[in-house]
Amino acid sequence: KLELLDLTGNKITKLKSSTFKEVTSLKQLFLDENEIESVETLAFSSNPKLQMISMQENKISTLYRNAFESCPQMMILLLGNNSLTSINRGAFEGMKNLQQLNLRNNEINTIEDGAFDAVPKLTTLDMGQNDLTVIPETAFTNLKKLFWLDLSYNGIETFRTGTFPNK
Repeated sequence: KLELLDLTGNKITKLKSSTFKEVTSLKQLFLDENEIESVETLAFSSNPKLQMISMQENKISTLYRNAFESCPQMMILLLGNNSLTSINRGAFEGMKNLQQLNLRNNEINTIEDGAFDAVPKLTTLDMGQNDLTVIPETAFTNLKKLFWLDLSYNGIETFRTGTFPNK
């Protein structure tokens, strides 16, 4: 019946599909300030009730494709203060109800076309303090509900026509 698990400040290095398989009722998971380097495919497949995951202040450099595939109820994902360098298509598959995504203070310099297509209900996206210089024209096309976007403290010089297609 465990719904909230806080593992902040430990020495966890890797998340794989068997990590939390015995706590299927989890709704909130805090993994801040660990030593997590990657989130493997289907890492949370045993936790379909998850609504919020916080993995801030880790060493995450890789989000494997479909890492969150089995998280249809996920609404908040916090990945700030990590070592991500790119946002690839498929990284957020399976989180169709995601509303808030924090990618602040990583090393992101690339957003792949369609990277956010799997999260159409996103309302808040924080990508401040990264290494972005170019935003693909189609990066935000599918984000019709987005009302708060932070791109502060990047190296962006200009936006291409069509980068913000939704009013």
